[in-house]
Amino acid sequence: MSLLNPDYRSGADYAFLVSRLPPDIQRMHAMGIRNVTLIGFDPTSCVYFWRSIADLAMQKTPAELMGQTATARQLRFYKWIVRGRNDADMGMQLTGHGGTDAARQAASLLPGEEKRGCGHCGWAPAQKEVYSYCAGCVIESQGRRISCMYYCSRKCQEDHWPTHKTFCTTRKKVVRAAHLIQKLMYAIEAAGAQRQVESLEVRDGVTHLHEVPQEELVLRGGPILNPVAQGNASQEAYHAALTGQTCNEIVIVGRQLLNLLIDPYCRHMEVITIVPRNAVNPLGILNASSKLNKECYMMIGAHKVIRLHLASGETLLLDISGAQYGWREPVAPWDKWCRHRAAHVNHANAVHVSDTIENKQRMLASYEQIRGERLRRQMAQRIQSLLSTEAAQRKLPSVLALLGLPGISYNVFEQHVVQAAQQACLQISQSGRTSRRGL
Repeated sequence: MSLLNPDYRSGADYAFLVSRLPPDIQRMHAMGIRNVTLIGFDPTSCVYFWRSIADLAMQKTPAELMGQTATARQLRFYKWIVRGRNDADMGMQLTGHGGTDAARQAASLLPGEEKRGCGHCGWAPAQKEVYSYCAGCVIESQGRRISCMYYCSRKCQEDHWPTHKTFCTTRKKVVRAAHLIQKLMYAIEAAGAQRQVESLEVRDGVTHLHEVPQEELVLRGGPILNPVAQGNASQEAYHAALTGQTCNEIVIVGRQLLNLLIDPYCRHMEVITIVPRNAVNPLGILNASSKLNKECYMMIGAHKVIRLHLASGETLLLDISGAQYGWREPVAPWDKWCRHRAAHVNHANAVHVSDTIENKQRMLASYEQIRGERLRRQMAQRIQSLLSTEAAQRKLPSVLALLGLPGISYNVFEQHVVQAAQQACLQISQSGRTSRRGL
C-alpha cells in the first residue's frame, strides 16, 4: 500500500495512521518494531486498519484528494466507500468530487417493477396505462412499486384469484409484519440504546453520530441504556442513529417478535452476510475521546440481513436495520435487493436463525452490555404481551390474525400498538436507570 511504503513514513498521514493503532502496537512502533503479525478480530484486524484509512480520507479536503498519485487515488477510493459505495458517486474515485445528493438518493432506491405480461393470460398490452395490479401483495417503497402482480384486465385478475390467493395473502401478511417489527424495534432502540448520542449531523455524504465511548459510560457509572431523541435531526438521520451496529439485534432482542409474526409463514429463515453498496448518507459513529474506536464507518465492513424462504415458494429479504445505510424498506424481493444493494453476498456463511449468533455475541460482550440486553428483551416481551392483548380485545383467534385486518382497521391497530410499545419501552428503560442509581 502506498500509505505504508518507506518513503511515506515521515509524513503527517503516516503519523495519523500510527496514532490509530492499538496502544500495544503503538509501543512496539516506538521501540522500532516494524513487522507485527496480527491475530484475531477487531480492533487488531484488517477492518480496523481500513477504518483508519477511511477516517484519514474523510479528513482530507477535495484539493488534497486531487491528483493521480497512488496515495490520492487510494484515499479517493476509501472516501467513495465511506460515502456509500454508490453508483452515482463514482466521480469521487476519479476526481474527488462525488455525485449530487439527489443523484446518490436516486441511485440508492430499488428499481421499480417493470410492467410485463398479465399474471393470468400473459398478454402484454401496448399501452402500459391499461394495466391493473393486485393491491393486496404490492411491495412499495417511497411511492414506487418495487414488486407486484400486473393484470391486463379486471376479469383476468378475478379469474386468477384462486391461484394467486395463497401467494397474495402470505406476502401481504409478511410485508405488514416486517414493517411492524421495524417500527417496534425502533421503539426499543429509541427507549434503550446501548450508546449515548452527543450529536447527529449529515455532512459530506455521511451521517455523523458522535457518541460517548462505552468505556467512559461504564467508568462514570452512567445508565445501562440511554434514550435517543430525534431533536432537530431528519427522520432518515434519526433512524440511522437508532440502527447503527444493530443488524444482529433482530435475531437477539427481536427474536420472539420474529418467531411470532414471520416464522409461521416461512419454511425457514437464515442470516446472510453481505457487503453493502448504493447506500446514501450511511452512518459513521465517532468517538473522539476513545483510545481504540475513534471512528466506525458502517460501509467499512459487512452487514447481516435475513433471507425468508416463504411457504408459498417466494424468497424475500428482511432488513430491519437498513436505515444505517439510508435504506427505508424492511422487506423486498431477495434477488432484486441483492442485485442493487449488495456488492458481495456470502452464501457460504449463511446461518439459520437460532441461538448461534446470540451465543457468539454474548461471549464478546461486557457485563454491562449483557445487563442491557436483558432489559431490552423485557421490552420485547412487553411488546409481545401488547400484541396478545390487541388480539384478545378484537376477539381474534391469534396475534397472526391481526395481520389480516382490513386496511383502515389494520392502520388503526398498528398506530395504537406502536405508541403503546414506545411508552412501555420507556418505562422499562427508566426502571433500569432507577435501579442502577440505587446500587
